[in-house]
Amino acid sequence: MSARIDAVMRQRNIRSQSELARVADVPQSTVNRILTRGDSYCPAWGTVKKLADALGVSAVWLTDGDASANPTAPAMPTDAPLDGWQLEALRILGGLDDVDRRKVMGVLRLLERPGNSGQR
Repeated sequence: MSARIDAVMRQRNIRSQSELARVADVPQSTVNRILTRGDSYCPAWGTVKKLADALGVSAVWLTDGDASANPTAPAMPTDAPLDGWQLEALRILGGLDDVDRRKVMGVLRLLERPGNSGQR
């Protein structure tokens, strides 16, 4: 599992254990244990599921490397992988109700307007 996590982190441009932990909403120490202890550490299924969701892969593929378990989530285009910031934003947006989602999108649209770059 650690090799698959490492490979997908590189593919998704997630640069650190801390970034993956933040995106997946799991403790950084857990990510460290998984990546450094290899097969000798078996995280809880809920943790595996959070990591798989954050990386855009199936939990079965992450744990077993089963090629028949689609490793890439349908919403995750393989030609333009999302980075850690984008994955975290999607996780946060997914947990909001429609009213709050619209507010966040309004802020993002304001930031996107021409002339706003460099003013942060």
